[in-house]
Amino acid sequence: MDTIIIPGIVPPLCAILGLLVIWRHHQNRVIVGLSQAVDIFNPSGIRMYLYATPDDDICPSCKKSQWTVFLPHGVKQKDFSPLEAPCNSPEKCNGVLIGFYGAWLEANDVIRQAQALKKPGRLQLSPKELQQFLKGQSELSPRAEMDRVSARMLSATLNEQANPQQAIAHYSFVLDQAKEERHLPLLVPAYIRLVSLLARRGNLRKAVQIIDHFQKRYSREQYGPYYPTAKHRRAMSVMKPYLISLLNPSSDGPTEPAGTSQSSDQPDIPSAA
Repeated sequence: MDTIIIPGIVPPLCAILGLLVIWRHHQNRVIVGLSQAVDIFNPSGIRMYLYATPDDDICPSCKKSQWTVFLPHGVKQKDFSPLEAPCNSPEKCNGVLIGFYGAWLEANDVIRQAQALKKPGRLQLSPKELQQFLKGQSELSPRAEMDRVSARMLSATLNEQANPQQAIAHYSFVLDQAKEERHLPLLVPAYIRLVSLLARRGNLRKAVQIIDHFQKRYSREQYGPYYPTAKHRRAMSVMKPYLISLLNPSSDGPTEPAGTSQSSDQPDIPSAA
């Protein structure tokens, strides 16, 4: 019986061929947006950050940086701040850095513009450019699906004044769907903005429910980079009994926190910045 002799070099060549097939398959998935390209120097998968603040009563410094794009290497610098000058609002404006992978056409254009600047990574989008950015992401394609949570956060921030009900729905979506590590920094800002928006809209009962959810999600024993600060926890703890007292005006509840005012039709609440 003849014996088939396989040269020793064949198994390594088969292994290399197998790796090339797997790599090519992954590349094809990246091209169509079904997989995320891995950058060993940027494992988060974020290729751009966008600084967002609700367009209501923000200070001039925060207004100047509103809708500004930053590249990851700049954000990672120790002294990084999205603001060119410190926020000068007594209550502090509620800004948030939203990370995007940005695999769709409009996002890629924004990233290239930011990379081409003499001052790298500080590109401010106009309202029209911002709408185009979101419109491109809203098209249901695999490329845009990766940034669904981030886009909802941005849309919520953008629509607090123009369409508060839509903003409430988007913030709620973020709280429910933010599960990847790159989305975790959005959770605390989403809680804060949602409670504030619900209270301003007069939906106090729902605002209290969101605070309950916040306090259950973040126990006092848990601290870390994506967890609320002591100031955040304290602000929520102050807001909860105050909102409950507004729901039950006949009971002897807490008085309005210092530094806030109450309008004739809607309650005001303390800032959680």
